Amino acid sequence: MSLEGKMEAGSKKIRSGLPDREMTPDPFMVLEEVSSFDEHGLSAKAVVHGSWWEAAEAAAQACCLHQRWLTSYRDHVFLLSVEHALFSGKAPSGEIGIRAALSGQTRYTASYDLHITMQDICEHGREDCGVDIQLTVGHKAYGMEFSRERLAEHYKGYWKWLTEGRCDLQ
Repeated sequence: MSLEGKMEAGSKKIRSGLPDREMTPDPFMVLEEVSSFDEHGLSAKAVVHGSWWEAAEAAAQACCLHQRWLTSYRDHVFLLSVEHALFSGKAPSGEIGIRAALSGQTRYTASYDLHITMQDICEHGREDCGVDIQLTVGHKAYGMEFSRERLAEHYKGYWKWLTEGRCDLQ
């Protein structure tokens, strides 16, 4: 099999774990807004379509974007692990709220404590309703595989869109 054929077969295998294409936004961003943020964390909103994996993805995207902002877009940031995520019952559908609090930081990793509130399940105004998650993200210097010139500007555009409602996506 040619290298191209192997790459195509490999990408089909990876994509097979995702839901139907109609369920994955293009580009794949589930966050809708970052309503507040500082060096300690952020609050965000996302829209999901009835699956727990989308809620976890939204939480990971929020933390990764927060780390990019904190480090002035110096590094590529990615999800390393999800801990203590007990998803049970009806999966959220519609708007979810995300509160992410930075709980630990090193040069190459950051940990967050998150609370996800499902608007369609929780009674309005209840703070005790939702799912708590802990996750860790990693940092890697931009290099040959991750172009700083392209990706740093791309994520700066997303951050501006999510925090200011201005669309400067690259």
